[in-house]
Amino acid sequence: MLLVENLLVMKKIFPDVMVQGLKKIDSELGSSNFTVLPAKNGMPTLALQDETGNLNYLHSSYDPCKEAESFIERMDEAQVKDTEHVFFYGMGLGYHIEAFNRKYPDKYFTIYEPSPQAFCHFLSTRQLAKFPTKKLHTLFIEFSEGDRERNLNLFFWNKLGLEKLIFVTLPSYERVFKDIFDPFSKIFVEKMKDASSNKVTQAYFQKRWTVNSMLNFKENLVNDSIFDCNPDYFRGKPAILAAAGPSLSFEMESLRKIRDENLAYIFSVGSAIKALLSKEIHPHAAVTMDPGMANLLVFEDVINQGIDDIPLIYGTSVGYETLARYTGPKLYMTMDRDLTTPYYFNSDKSDILDIVGDAPTIAITTLQLMIKLGFDPIIFAGQNLALYDNSRYAEGVKYSYRAENHKATTAELNNTVETEDVFGNKIQTFQSFVFSRKIMEAHISSCKTASKGERAFINTTRFGAKIDGAPYKTFEELFETDLQKPVVQQNWYIPAVKNKPLKKNLEMLDEKMNNELERLWEIIDAAEQQLAHVKKISKYGSSRTINDELIRFDNIFNKILNNSFYKCHVASMLMVELSIINNRTQKMRTERQFSVRAEKTVYEFSRFFEEMKHDINKYSKPIYAQIREAIANYSDEAASETDREATEC
Repeated sequence: MLLVENLLVMKKIFPDVMVQGLKKIDSELGSSNFTVLPAKNGMPTLALQDETGNLNYLHSSYDPCKEAESFIERMDEAQVKDTEHVFFYGMGLGYHIEAFNRKYPDKYFTIYEPSPQAFCHFLSTRQLAKFPTKKLHTLFIEFSEGDRERNLNLFFWNKLGLEKLIFVTLPSYERVFKDIFDPFSKIFVEKMKDASSNKVTQAYFQKRWTVNSMLNFKENLVNDSIFDCNPDYFRGKPAILAAAGPSLSFEMESLRKIRDENLAYIFSVGSAIKALLSKEIHPHAAVTMDPGMANLLVFEDVINQGIDDIPLIYGTSVGYETLARYTGPKLYMTMDRDLTTPYYFNSDKSDILDIVGDAPTIAITTLQLMIKLGFDPIIFAGQNLALYDNSRYAEGVKYSYRAENHKATTAELNNTVETEDVFGNKIQTFQSFVFSRKIMEAHISSCKTASKGERAFINTTRFGAKIDGAPYKTFEELFETDLQKPVVQQNWYIPAVKNKPLKKNLEMLDEKMNNELERLWEIIDAAEQQLAHVKKISKYGSSRTINDELIRFDNIFNKILNNSFYKCHVASMLMVELSIINNRTQKMRTERQFSVRAEKTVYEFSRFFEEMKHDINKYSKPIYAQIREAIANYSDEAASETDREATEC
């Protein structure tokens, strides 16, 4: 029986598809509204009977093959040749997909069938072994409405990532399955935008993270770590995390009093520095980590006014432009995105307390920092995580490149969701704010669990979103309890004892790194040669021979992943690409046809190697030369002199 034969092929090619579910549906086909009929030319065609008894054909009732050829001919040939992947919504009996493969045999494609019954008719009518599965990347069957989002998440995040994409559907599917197609197409567009935005952003920032970490190395050599400051200055002392939400405007006089009397440390995050400076309030420190070039604009007021009394606590992967221009004292916090600083500074340490995790917002990163430094209580100000009077920011947040307009647009307001504010009322917020709030709450909960609930978190943000674990209190209340005496140590940001690496250790590590760079080029060359060999034998080699050569390639590739230069100066730039490679490699391992597995391996890894070599030559290698120069110019004597000056202060 053809269905049984096809199901056996399905198990080999697409083991993830619910074969048992297809068997169950097949048993119900007799009572379904689908029917397979012979077309005028004798080829089978598929039709769906509607409520009125009319037949709606998914393919031509005269010549489905000719119709499919015509449909593919109408596609924009230049667009198809430029794309890397085609997403077919609706398979039917597969005529249009066969026609597509004949015209574009090198193009990979995915099939999404919204009707399991229609797919079962395909399996009962057409021979899957002769279907063009060689370039079929993924097959999705929508068994229920709940599968829709799951399938699309899997498609965008685990399969394609950044690839160019064309969406193709038969006109008959748009018409016959309108109630399913319309919501699907909307979700598809949303997922495509989200995936494109998030992964392109990550793909951009992943290079910035590495470039910044390497370029900031020379800054880290002369600046101190915030964790080298006297911990007694912070432990058990109150600190205010001042964010740029609209409610910060209500608290300016309270913050002025706190700053003037040093009743708590004030750390500003993001654009809050602008709002505070507009009221002539200088926070005890500003915290920053944004890897983008535009991060410099956050501090344009500090730079333009020549302010030099606000220490900047920077994540080591922050935009290097910010550090080059900032006019005040600087302290660094090693970020988990940065692999350069730990290699050179902490080669003999494993203290994870010195590492701060990257986060969606600088407020979340600063919360982590404050927790690690031991501040207690930690007080939120201007942390609205919601709109207030349809506004996002506090008064005074101005940028030179745009007008001061903090109101959400009509389009943005149409995409808000409700949340609860500190007074128990419903307010409008964005899903991104909800996401950030939940991360904050998780950090608060973890901290309270670790300290047996002894650490206190307080939210002073009037009309802001309720933050679980941080009860609302006014500054007036806090002046009667937690904020009653000076706690800020003068020159707190100058460590009494420096913790700088010795020049001889840096030189030893640099020599090892330089050897690893030379070794990396040798391994990449060996990997590409092995890949060329795999491509050659894929055409005539036995399955065993191909498998043995693929294993040899895997072994060489693992040497790349374990190379110190790659891990330190390259890997972070290729996170998205490597994630895609890993996901596809897992899929390849289920491919029973070794020639196909070899072909896919060559295709995927050839592109990966080109991207890797590009990044090494454009970013890693030239910036690494600057690291070597900084080490050559570094002196233990200079560090010791700075140490003595700090001690005298």
